[in-house]
Amino acid sequence: MIDFRARVPRTPYLAPFPAGLQLYGEIGSEDKWSKPRPSRGAFLAGVYVPQLFAGDTTDLRVEYADTDFTRRNTGSPGVWYDNGTYTTGMRMRGLPLGHWMGTDAAALFVRATRRMAPRLELGLQLEAAERRRGNAPVHETKREVAVDFTWWLSHATRVSGGYARQWLENPGEIVSVSPAYVEAFVPSETVNNDLVWVRLVMEY
Repeated sequence: MIDFRARVPRTPYLAPFPAGLQLYGEIGSEDKWSKPRPSRGAFLAGVYVPQLFAGDTTDLRVEYADTDFTRRNTGSPGVWYDNGTYTTGMRMRGLPLGHWMGTDAAALFVRATRRMAPRLELGLQLEAAERRRGNAPVHETKREVAVDFTWWLSHATRVSGGYARQWLENPGEIVSVSPAYVEAFVPSETVNNDLVWVRLVMEY
């Protein structure tokens, strides 16, 4: 795996933001890397703008992740997080030890946050993803919009909460973890989820 981050200062036309922008990403290969480009590759690329407007606290992040690169280029599905020898794959209770979307997938993520008060931050995010594109005959498609807040009680303690609305088409379900990881999809089914969460973080 190789990762990078580059900071681009404020530049007319290229980075016309008060604090410039950051470009970041990572690219990796599963098991081997036998060519100049990864032979079993996946990648993530993003742009982060720390300050969209002068005198304002709004930031913006746009990120694209792809674990479907290998299947599209070689025709071999199920490379990332799956394994033909260790059939449970690189997973913990079925969840991949890496990007949440798993193998043969792609996701676009957009998030903006803004300080509403010295100790209160509001966030809004959008996400679109397709999972298990190599899974015939159907695969899962997800669309999500979410809003959240973070309230700093002190420099080391904060409370966060949020709400997310999901739209899933052909939803997937883990039907087996051992001796092999198996996920099945329900064709022509649409599921809408409403998710509410609260989190307390205390740092020492």
